[in-house]
Amino acid sequence: YSDLKGYLWVGTTGGLNRFDGYQFKTFHYNAKLTNSLSNSHVTTIYQDHKHNLWFGTNGGGLNIYNANNETFNAYQYDENNSKSISDNVIQAISEDNNGNLWIATNNGLNRLSSKYIVNFSANAKAEFNRYFHDDKDTNSLSDNNVSSLFNDKEGTLWLGSNNGRLSYLAADQNSFVHVMTNELHMANDQVAITSIINGSANTLWIGTEHGLYLYDKTKRTWVNDHPIISLLNDKAITALLLKDNVFWIATK
Repeated sequence: YSDLKGYLWVGTTGGLNRFDGYQFKTFHYNAKLTNSLSNSHVTTIYQDHKHNLWFGTNGGGLNIYNANNETFNAYQYDENNSKSISDNVIQAISEDNNGNLWIATNNGLNRLSSKYIVNFSANAKAEFNRYFHDDKDTNSLSDNNVSSLFNDKEGTLWLGSNNGRLSYLAADQNSFVHVMTNELHMANDQVAITSIINGSANTLWIGTEHGLYLYDKTKRTWVNDHPIISLLNDKAITALLLKDNVFWIATK
């Protein structure tokens, strides 16, 4: 992940690495330090519009980085606090056009209001709004295991779930609209949506553990005849990037 200062951040299972163009500096969890990274397994990195860097971890919750002293503040699940983040396994982070931070976890989606976020820290009394799947509510999350997030060019927040369902946040910011994926084997096979990015002409590229897909937002249909799709049929997509008209696709 390249931040606005030009640093390259690399999250791994064994620590967080920062490259300044000359050398690496590595951050780890340290039980003896109160403001170390909360877990050495870093799963996702995001920089918000206030230039704050956020790091999601696999078991340590959400971290915000203080660039002044190179420390971290962690926001973790607390079973006694319904306003804490819903889970400590963070899978994706994004921001909406109002500056609210959205955090996808293994157990629910969370929204952190922009009013709690200041430079290099979040208010100690920060409250997370939690969203969960409800069998009795068709407008709730399709699955509690949210695997990807993306804020598109129009300011719509899209969600990919671990069960292969694609949804977007409704205008009321309290409910979700679900895109039909029944015709795609990604829904039938319950494979996770790993990445969502803008395509051309009002489309979205959807990377999954079982191939690449293209969704037309205007027609609300899936495009099946793009040549790239057939090339990556059944490939496990881990990341997508479209920059300077070059399409980068990471697989495993």
